[in-house]
Amino acid sequence: MKLIHNKVLVDVGNNEHLLLNTLNGKIDLLYKEHYNIFTNWADSEIITPRNDVEEALYNALLAGGYLVESTEVELKEKASVLEKLREAHEKKRNSFHSLSFVLTYDCNFNCSYCYEQGNVKYNNQMTKEMVNAALELTQDNVLTEVKLFGGEPLLPKNKEVVEHIFNRCKDKRFQITTNGYTLLDYLDLFEGHKFSNIQVTLDGPAEFHNKKRFLADGSPTFARIIEGIAACLGRGHPIHIRMNVDSKNVEECINLRTELLEKWSMHSELLSFEMYPLFQLEPEAMQNVMDKLSLEDINKSPEELSKMNASFATFRPIVNYFINGVVPQPLYAFCDAHGGSAFVDPLGDIYTCILSLGKRELTVGTYYPVKQWKENSILMRNVENIPECSACEYALLCGGGCPLPLGHYEDVFRPVCASIKEEIHSKIPYFFNLKRKSMQTER
Repeated sequence: MKLIHNKVLVDVGNNEHLLLNTLNGKIDLLYKEHYNIFTNWADSEIITPRNDVEEALYNALLAGGYLVESTEVELKEKASVLEKLREAHEKKRNSFHSLSFVLTYDCNFNCSYCYEQGNVKYNNQMTKEMVNAALELTQDNVLTEVKLFGGEPLLPKNKEVVEHIFNRCKDKRFQITTNGYTLLDYLDLFEGHKFSNIQVTLDGPAEFHNKKRFLADGSPTFARIIEGIAACLGRGHPIHIRMNVDSKNVEECINLRTELLEKWSMHSELLSFEMYPLFQLEPEAMQNVMDKLSLEDINKSPEELSKMNASFATFRPIVNYFINGVVPQPLYAFCDAHGGSAFVDPLGDIYTCILSLGKRELTVGTYYPVKQWKENSILMRNVENIPECSACEYALLCGGGCPLPLGHYEDVFRPVCASIKEEIHSKIPYFFNLKRKSMQTER
């Protein structure tokens, strides 16, 4: 027997390493003594244990699927894994379970950090005919969630089209991403519909929020958003509050979360939060913010964490295992942008990633006035058609990485390795040791 190629070792400090089996999701901890034996076996074509300690490690590795008779056996095993992943992925890719309507790129806010500001040149507005055409992109029995996005989806001028979407999708669950300023104007329209949540952003208490999230004319927005959230909760609609955090407002956002939970304690089952460092932050500043959020929330159970800070589920599945305890499954593609969900915009274009909206070179096709798919788009990207992924031991952990941050969109089939490896080899030790320290403290 020999060690498999599809494994990753992660140094977690204290002469300990985590061993990850990327074919089956198995994760084990190697202490120093075991690690030294393991490395000695790394290049062996035939492993022969020489004592009781080596025998015990050998049996543990065998049970975890880390040992195979030959390279050919491992390749067959990987091919079997890929076949199952491919079949599931193609089903998901060919009929979307989630459809997001970008009703307009217009917005009544002028937030300082908006990543969509370049889209304001598009003043198109979605029509009922476009909604009907978009719904033909998927099968009705497959579509489970309908999302409203923008710009700002709940602008007054969008009300008629929003009502049309609600009428066409009465049996679906809705999710709305809104700045919350016009919630009161849409309350009656929400009645009788199911919501996974209505996401509203608050960047801290009024004095912090109003400096970042203000109307186009500079007017404050906090008080009216709070009023809209309260009205939604009063009618039984679930609210997901996102907070964009930096070093100036992190403490205030944590405090505001506590205040809002107390303020709306009678609606606690309808409230959830997401606190995430601004993506424009430099790495050191982002880590400092993450440190404060982690120390505040890391001891919470997975159920509590999903309600108190859903951003901790945004890392790679293998990293999330060390936060939420969810056993990771092998990845065929990086995320739902490669199949499963789609965004349709008021220009008639189809996107599959929120970060690509308005960048027309990143469309995967058009749905109006004609339906047409691009042959080479992110929707077709997976670990089997990225050549560099074929022999990479990380491939089933990362799904080929996300190509969008590269900024060069002419070839979305290039692998993106550095960010994934950095996340695995920095975030796993970080959360592993943070969790272990908290458990030791509790004892």
